[in-house]
Amino acid sequence: DDWSWDDLISACQTIQEANENVDCISIGGSSGWDWWAYFIPWIVGYGGKPVSDDFKTSTFSSPESLAGIQAYVDLWTQYDVMMPLGADIPGGGQGCFESQNCATFFHIPGFMKTFREQITDFDWDVAVTPSHPIAHATGMGTFGYGITKDSAHPDLAWELIKVLASKEIQGQILRGYGGMPFLKSMADDPIFDELEPPPANVKAFIRGGGVGIFPPMGYPSKCGSLYAGLINQTIRTALEESIRGAKTVEQA
Repeated sequence: DDWSWDDLISACQTIQEANENVDCISIGGSSGWDWWAYFIPWIVGYGGKPVSDDFKTSTFSSPESLAGIQAYVDLWTQYDVMMPLGADIPGGGQGCFESQNCATFFHIPGFMKTFREQITDFDWDVAVTPSHPIAHATGMGTFGYGITKDSAHPDLAWELIKVLASKEIQGQILRGYGGMPFLKSMADDPIFDELEPPPANVKAFIRGGGVGIFPPMGYPSKCGSLYAGLINQTIRTALEESIRGAKTVEQA
């Protein structure tokens, strides 16, 4: 767990020198490279933040935020360890990793099941995301169980949610390699010792939660969010212009 992005970049360069057609990190291609869970941790990791606490002012232009964005862009422009933007790889980043055209894949625990089923010709494992110079941060989400206010059967819906959130069902999800249990009480559950690899280092997903950050969700609705609307499109355009070299990070 004690490794940095500099360590990964160095390892990537070694891999790519020995394997001409490999892009080390499977972020790039036609989509996904602008996902908040990839680039916001770089902002936080360099001491910045994406927006003011009251969500009235973007802080992307602070020195710390710009340094983090620049470091993320450098993975393409300086170190060349990412999938090129626009690369037409069947299956995107996932397919690139499964076909061994990419050496690493950054994503959620739910891919364990797919990789166990699809990957038969090489060994793979998981690790905690590398640390940045100032803070160790990685994007994180949760199970989104809830009941709509318009539900015709709220009592039955509540009973379903209680079942889904039970230790039994959360254990079944883990045994099926569909995700990590969200119950903190299960962090050291013996069930982890029952799991057959791969991955052998499955508890890296638990430890990664200790440095996980959530997306800022308080933007005014008319502005959109990190997932859609004006904010999303503005960020995507700025990142693409920077990665392709059309503008500097500061200009974009």
